[in-house]
Amino acid sequence: MRHVPYLDDLTDVEAAAVGSAVRRAAIAVRAELDPEHVFSAVIGRGIPHFHQHVFPRHRGMPDETPWHDSAYWPGAPRGGEAEVAALAARLRRYFTAV
Repeated sequence: MRHVPYLDDLTDVEAAAVGSAVRRAAIAVRAELDPEHVFSAVIGRGIPHFHQHVFPRHRGMPDETPWHDSAYWPGAPRGGEAEVAALAARLRRYFTAV
């Protein structure tokens, strides 16, 4: 695997694969968590490396809660190790299906 520091360093093939994975992640998050919205963002400036975030805006979040603070909203679903593992298993199905 090669090091890709920025989004614009992806090849067309890599960018298409990322786009497909992000779409699958959004479908999975919407189906399993029933959010109001699914966001995707490429952010980060500290160390040059490409990664893309996919995260929900949970139903009931106050309008004044910024999009990037979804995980910090006190009403966001939480879980321990077992609940997170169960969610990961459910989400995994969306990436292994053909």
